[in-house]
Amino acid sequence: MGPTLRGTLGLSPDGGLVWSGKWAFSVEGFAEGNASKFHLVAGAPAGGAVPPSEAEFEGFFVLQKETEEGPRKVKIKEAEVKVSFTSLEDGNAYRMHGAGVNKFGRFTLEGRLDGKSKKASCTKTYEGEDAAAEDEGSDADVEIDADEVADELADLRDDALLHGLVPAAQLRRKRPVDDSVTPTAAKKKKKPVEAKVGNPTAETVPVAAEADAPAPDVALWDATALGKAESRLKEAVAAGDEASVLAALVALRDGGRISVELLQQTTAGKTVRQLRKSPMSKVSTLATEIVGVWRKSVGGG
Repeated sequence: MGPTLRGTLGLSPDGGLVWSGKWAFSVEGFAEGNASKFHLVAGAPAGGAVPPSEAEFEGFFVLQKETEEGPRKVKIKEAEVKVSFTSLEDGNAYRMHGAGVNKFGRFTLEGRLDGKSKKASCTKTYEGEDAAAEDEGSDADVEIDADEVADELADLRDDALLHGLVPAAQLRRKRPVDDSVTPTAAKKKKKPVEAKVGNPTAETVPVAAEADAPAPDVALWDATALGKAESRLKEAVAAGDEASVLAALVALRDGGRISVELLQQTTAGKTVRQLRKSPMSKVSTLATEIVGVWRKSVGGG
């Protein structure tokens, strides 16, 4: 039996189809903890149907390779992954059948999708005995480090929560513990930086003491207002104006409480998460704080 993929099928904030989860060389690999991430995307299905009758995906999976310098993790790109979904049991389940290609060769997919949970399990079978031969010169082999993998997995869990694909309680059980944070360190409080009167700038942005969820008496964001606030943030980012970006982030943080429904209706969560990797350190710090606040607000922290 070939590699096994276990994941969830759903819609991204922009309406595209997303199939993501983990894969292992065998079913036993999941029990042994030897599973890695895969992520495939396709265009928006007609009418937002999940699953559609068929879809063409592209994306990647993470593979650990042994080298002279030790193990390293790489992304293996996949393209032309065409999958059809055939209804079984009156729509309670679907047969998944497809094919695709990556640096190791062409492969077929065979599996099953649960109609209610949208969880899918497939087996990948490569064509030919030499299909898995290494191609060290391939530009489809992109090295990534452990921190990037961990960050992507955290985003994957958050996306599953925000899209309503996985219950928040289940995500909380799966969230890894940060061993670098000791109980003593967790108790330390940071003093807030007082905001100066006027528009916030790179030097005067108020920073919260901790990434705590807003108090229950703070009103929820209005969906329209949240969308406009996100638009102002995107405009500031496009202009490259750090002070404007910080001001827009502060407005998003302090403008109201967030909810799963609001994050499903807008792309604000995705926009802010992307700014955690901003080269502007103050922007990155503030965006990371907001993500922490919002995760706690929706029960994912």
